Amino acid sequence: MQKISGLVSEFLVGMLYSPLFWTAVLAVVIWRVLVIWYRACKLHSMGQMEYTRSFSSNGIFAGDTFELTETIRNTTLFPLFFIKMEFFVPAGFTIDGIVCK
Repeated sequence: MQKISGLVSEFLVGMLYSPLFWTAVLAVVIWRVLVIWYRACKLHSMGQMEYTRSFSSNGIFAGDTFELTETIRNTTLFPLFFIKMEFFVPAGFTIDGIVCK
């Protein structure tokens, strides 16, 4: 039993004095700091985004169609990856007091 614990302690001491071990620890710490920094900058940049909506025409008659164009613009120089934006129109919405279905 003491032979096994001696081998384990030698391994651990050898690992603590190994420059490769500390390089790997430093790389993991740097990677984690960069991930935390990117997430903080991403949240800040998402607050700076501009969102606009516009219709294809000012007015339409019953039975006509129109297009709704949504524009989401990143005003910062910071790249935003993996952002999921969703939009929905309820089944019945009201325009000038008239419920459209």
